Amino acid sequence: MKTLETEFDAVMEFREDTANGVIATMYGRAVPYDTPTTIGGVQESFAPNAFDAAAAVGKPLAWRHDGPIGIITHAANEADGLYITANILDTVQGRDAATLAKAGAVKGLSVGFVPITSTWNRAKTAVQHMSATLAETSLTHMPAYASAGVSEIREGEIMSETTTVETSVVPAEDVQAREALVQVREELAQLQAAVNVTEAAHPLAKYRTFGDYAKAVYTGVEDRALEVSNLADAPGLVPPVWFKDIKGVLDRGRPCINALGGAQNVAGAGMTVNWPYFDGDLSAIAAVQAAEDDEINSADIDIKKGTATLATYAAGNRLTYQVIERTDPSYVTAHMRILMGAYGTETEYAFQAGLWANDTYGGVDYDFSADTTGAAFIQAVWNAAVVCQLATGQPAEAVLVNTAVFKKLGGWSAFQAQNYPAFNTGGQFDATRGRANVLGLPIVLAQSFAIDETQDAIVTNGASVAWLEDGPRVASADVVSNLGRETGIYGYGTTAPYITGGIVSIYNHA
Repeated sequence: MKTLETEFDAVMEFREDTANGVIATMYGRAVPYDTPTTIGGVQESFAPNAFDAAAAVGKPLAWRHDGPIGIITHAANEADGLYITANILDTVQGRDAATLAKAGAVKGLSVGFVPITSTWNRAKTAVQHMSATLAETSLTHMPAYASAGVSEIREGEIMSETTTVETSVVPAEDVQAREALVQVREELAQLQAAVNVTEAAHPLAKYRTFGDYAKAVYTGVEDRALEVSNLADAPGLVPPVWFKDIKGVLDRGRPCINALGGAQNVAGAGMTVNWPYFDGDLSAIAAVQAAEDDEINSADIDIKKGTATLATYAAGNRLTYQVIERTDPSYVTAHMRILMGAYGTETEYAFQAGLWANDTYGGVDYDFSADTTGAAFIQAVWNAAVVCQLATGQPAEAVLVNTAVFKKLGGWSAFQAQNYPAFNTGGQFDATRGRANVLGLPIVLAQSFAIDETQDAIVTNGASVAWLEDGPRVASADVVSNLGRETGIYGYGTTAPYITGGIVSIYNHA
C-alpha cells in the first residue's frame, strides 16, 4: 500500500452535544486529480475519477495511520479531485485530533491507496494512476509537500506491480533524527572494530584459491567440505515477513445504498422517523375557470405522514491489552476493518430487502431464462424507468440486479464491452472496473437478491427510496479486571419508502 498526503482547507462542524458519539464532521479534498508532483525524479499524478467514490464510503478515518478516529460518510468525485466527508467520533484520539484541527494545527489528509492500473511514459519518468483502491484516510499535521498541495510517502510495505519507484519522504525533524542515528551506528561500528582487533584465522585460509582447496579435497588432503551457514540455521534471529494489509476482508462497500445518493443522516432522538408526502391526483386540483368572476375549483389537498422505525445494527468483542499493544501487524486495525465491513454488508443487505418489501407497482414481467440476447432485459428496464419517472416526476437513477443477471451481461449480444466503440447497443460492460450500464443507467450488483427469477432487478431513484442512518459509531470500554477492552461498532438504520410507486421491480410473473 502507498500513502499520499495533501494539504486541504478543512471545513469542520463541531458539536457540543456528543450523545450520538460524533464530535465533529470533516470535509475536504482527499486526492487531487491531474495534479502532478515529482517524487524521486518521477512525476506522478492521478487521472480524474481514479477512485471509486462509492467504495470510499465506510472506510476508516484514522489519526496519522494509527487507530481509527472516525469513518467516511460521503465521497464524491469532482473535476479537481476526490472529496470526502467524515465523522470524527468521541474517542480519546478523536477528541485530540478534532481539537488540533479546530486550532488549525492539522490541515493535512494522508490517503492510503493501492494502485490498480497505471500508465507510464516511455522514459519511465512519469506515471499516472488511472484507477486505485482507497484503503483509509488519515488526518496528519505535516504534509511533506505543502507548497505543491500534495505529497507522496512510500512506506515499507508491498507495492503494486505497476510501481517501480521506491522513495521515502519524511518531515525535517525526522531527517535530523535519522542522521543522528546513522552517526551513532558508525561510532558503534568503529568501537567494535577497535575491540575485535584480532580474529581467528579461517581453517581454509591456508589455501590460496578455490582450485587449491578443490584439489586438496580430491586428493584426500582435505577430507571435509566447507560447511555453509544459512538462514535456516538461525530461525530465532530472522523474523518472518508479514504483509501489513490483511487479506480476505471483502471490500464490498454499499453499492445499492450509494447508487441512490448514499445514506441520509437522521441523527436525533427516538427510534421512529417520519416524513410528509403527497400521493393525490394533481389533475384534480387545478381546473379552468368557467367564466370571469365564477368560483374557481375547490379541492382538498391531503398531506400524509410516512414513518419508519430504526433498527440497530452492531457487532463487537473483547480484545486483550496484549493483543492491542503487542501485535504487529496491528490486530486492532484488522479487527476494525472486519467490523466495519460486516456492518456495511449487513446494512446493505437490509436495504436490498427493503426495496422488494416496498414495491407497490407490481413489477414489470420479464422471462430471464428465455432472454438469449439481452434485448428483453433492455426493454424491461425501459418500461420500469418510465414507470419510475411517472411516479416521481424524476428520471430513474439506477438498475439493481441479482448475480445471475449481472453475470449474463458479458454474453448478451445486446451488450458490448466498454473498451470498444459503442454502436447500436443498448448496454455496455467494463470488467476492469466491474461496472455496466443499460440505456445510460448504471447497473449495480445486488448480491442478496434471489436468483430464482423472483428478484431479477429493481429500477428506482432517490426520490422513491433511501437508506436512513444514524452512525456508524465505535464504542469501547476497558475491562481492567481482565486487562481487556470491549470494542464494537453500531448504528441505527432503516429503509425509507418515500414513493413506493417509483420502486419498480423486474421479475418473471409466471
